Amino acid sequence: MPGLGGSVVDWIAYGHVIQTSKDKSKYGTGDIRGVLAPESANNAKEGGAMIPTILFGIPGSGSYAILLSGFILTGIEPGTAMITEHLDLTYTMIWSLALANVFGAGTCLLLSSQIAKLTTVRYGFLAPFMLVLIFFAAFQATRDWSDLIALFAFGTLGTFMKRYGWSRPALLIGFFLSERIETSLYQSIQVYGFSFFERPIVLVLLALTIISVIGALRYNPNAGKTYVENSEASTRRKWPQVGFALFMLAIVILAFLDGFRYETLGRVFPFTIGIIGFIFIIPVLYQQIRATKPCPVLIDKELVGETEHSEFYYLGWIAGMLGFIGLVGFPIAAAIFIFHFITKKVETNHLRNGLMGLSAAVFLGALSYFLTLEYPQGLLQWVTAEYMGFEMPFYLGGPQ
Repeated sequence: MPGLGGSVVDWIAYGHVIQTSKDKSKYGTGDIRGVLAPESANNAKEGGAMIPTILFGIPGSGSYAILLSGFILTGIEPGTAMITEHLDLTYTMIWSLALANVFGAGTCLLLSSQIAKLTTVRYGFLAPFMLVLIFFAAFQATRDWSDLIALFAFGTLGTFMKRYGWSRPALLIGFFLSERIETSLYQSIQVYGFSFFERPIVLVLLALTIISVIGALRYNPNAGKTYVENSEASTRRKWPQVGFALFMLAIVILAFLDGFRYETLGRVFPFTIGIIGFIFIIPVLYQQIRATKPCPVLIDKELVGETEHSEFYYLGWIAGMLGFIGLVGFPIAAAIFIFHFITKKVETNHLRNGLMGLSAAVFLGALSYFLTLEYPQGLLQWVTAEYMGFEMPFYLGGPQ
């Protein structure tokens, strides 16, 4: 998608198939349509993402950003040279992508029953490895600790947005497009003034936006779900939702007030975002305050007697891992975190759990070595370098 890339195409495809389906009741319960739509879009975007990567050196997706890094490391410069000097390589990539879809689809059909067994693996085994990989990948953006802090902050925000029914894809789209939209808005106002709202393309885009908003308002994801007949649970669930809505309203108000720091043209974007956000959040907040119905069972299972840990419990695990990385560095912290998490959440088997933690550290060490990536360093690595006169090896968190 122009300006947005492939980062959210699966979210958009999933939202579209829901809004255009007559029977929406089975979405979220394993309906095959909810799988086909995002996955087909996710595969289809790769061909389009290849074009700006090869011709302009601008990665069209996260995977092509890695490919672009590989080009640079091997001395291949994307651009016009890819269709002149390296045309054979370009055709190899195109045919590889086409054949991969064919053979990949056939392989998945043949092995579908075996692949499906992966879903039976307990989350206690998968979750710590996924968290370690996410932290490792996020750090590579600028190789600064601020990446990990931002990851935790946005992860926390996303967790509570999911908990209280706020759209995470909308936040993701806005995050990706905000800087480009703001720049383009300033340029449009400088060239056309506010008369650009009268131009045909803008009118069409506004009409599509309004239709999408109306479609989203008409679709109620909780329609047809059963509710807990427990007024105490309803009240206990109601006020945290109101509190989170007030938090989101505060962010919108701060964005609006931030506009006063700038001159006339610089105020347009923050004022617009503040006013539109205020218009949408106030009705939601009013509805939440006035609500008397209990909450859907599928959103809060703990209200029907099932024992579940709260979000703060798991966010505490992640915060603990982040703090432990700050103390002993990433490789050591990752191995110990995996060992402790599996021991705590699955079962006590110190030998097996220790080997799993060690295997993760070895895998990340190989990845760091061959791709010239860096680990987040902790206090231990700093102390050894500053006060003990030696640097720890890279596979223990030291510099390469």
